[in-house]
Amino acid sequence: GERVVLAVQGLPASHVCVDAAQVFSLAGFGDIPSQCIAGLITSLVPAYYSLNHVMRVRPGETILIDADSGNCALSFHHAGLWLGAVPLLYSSDDARLEGLESRSDITVIDARQSDLAETLATALDVFDVRAWIHAGHTGHPVFKQRALKNNVHEIVIDQVDMHNPEIRGACGSCSHVCVLSLALTSPVLFGRILQEVAQYLRRNPLPAIGMQLFSGE
Repeated sequence: GERVVLAVQGLPASHVCVDAAQVFSLAGFGDIPSQCIAGLITSLVPAYYSLNHVMRVRPGETILIDADSGNCALSFHHAGLWLGAVPLLYSSDDARLEGLESRSDITVIDARQSDLAETLATALDVFDVRAWIHAGHTGHPVFKQRALKNNVHEIVIDQVDMHNPEIRGACGSCSHVCVLSLALTSPVLFGRILQEVAQYLRRNPLPAIGMQLFSGE
């Protein structure tokens, strides 16, 4: 009767036969609906893994997030808060800015101005920025040079394949975070990450609107 998730490659099927190492328990997620857990695994898990296990974001460090990169921005925002970091969002969308600015628990930069690169660069002087998360088409060259100089790690969200963020290190290194590949190649680590995310969710439940976004409703 225990809920589990399988890490399997290939086409959808009603029955599969997999190695025990590819079966992961979802007991820690409590009564969270299965469709929400599926969304959490493909969005929140890669965000948490990127920030905590790859970039080693520490409490008090700032995460600069492009709010216009979609639900991925929400995932990185939640993961950053759990790690004790300071998420700083920016957006150029009128409706999104209005919604974000109405929240007292969110800090957002108005990116509708033309000198956004300069504004973001100023943020580097004011905040201890550790990571910059943005959509692939919004990488400002001027700010990118400044960010690299400040040893800021860059995460690029592909609007076509948002569940596999690309991490670009300050030294020029590049890698993709794919949840399925992580589960298949490092099942022990993946299982531990699932339990860590479940533990965070028990301590810091997502609001109803957040769960709806992860369920796709």
